[in-house]
Amino acid sequence: MNKLASGVVCDMVMRQTAETRNMKRTLVVVAVWGLAANLFGQAVYLKVVPVETRSETKKYEKNIVMGYGSGGSFRKTSEREEVFNITVRNMAPAAYEYTVEWMFFAAPASGGKAVPFHAEEKKLSLDKNGVQTFEVCSPKLEVTQTHYSFIGGGTRYEGMKFAGYVVRVKHGDKILAVESADAMLKRQFQDPKAKWGVPEPAEPAKTKRPQ
Repeated sequence: MNKLASGVVCDMVMRQTAETRNMKRTLVVVAVWGLAANLFGQAVYLKVVPVETRSETKKYEKNIVMGYGSGGSFRKTSEREEVFNITVRNMAPAAYEYTVEWMFFAAPASGGKAVPFHAEEKKLSLDKNGVQTFEVCSPKLEVTQTHYSFIGGGTRYEGMKFAGYVVRVKHGDKILAVESADAMLKRQFQDPKAKWGVPEPAEPAKTKRPQ
């Protein structure tokens, strides 16, 4: 083989080697990107299932006097709590620890804006493809229903009623999954900046004593 032919062959081998190296680099980058997308994208499966509503009548009064007659009037006080099953499956390619957070909302029984009234969390360590289901229960809420039977009467509600839930799964500070029966609540708490937890009651303003 002459020098010209030998040089051409060497050049071709060097080009093929360089192309092979570039291809391997590309494959490694794609593999790492795919792993990251799986780990920090939708790495878990989350499902929330309402199980039951537990309700109990605490007090019942018939024919209460309203000043305009009492026949058929009543006042009933009842407690209610909601039970849910939460299922989490680890879909990442390795074992990981997750934080499951849930928050319950309540609204005035007579109508009004829903606000958080209870928040809790649970740590889960799941192997690859590991799954765990556990039960959560909302604290009891009390509602008093008063019915007036006289002409021009009606029904009045007092207390707070259950108004929804949000459940989410986090890995560190990253939110991986959010579930709620309310689409607006789900969208709101997909945002990491959304305030999570029950607001502390405002302290009454202090009245300054006259000097």
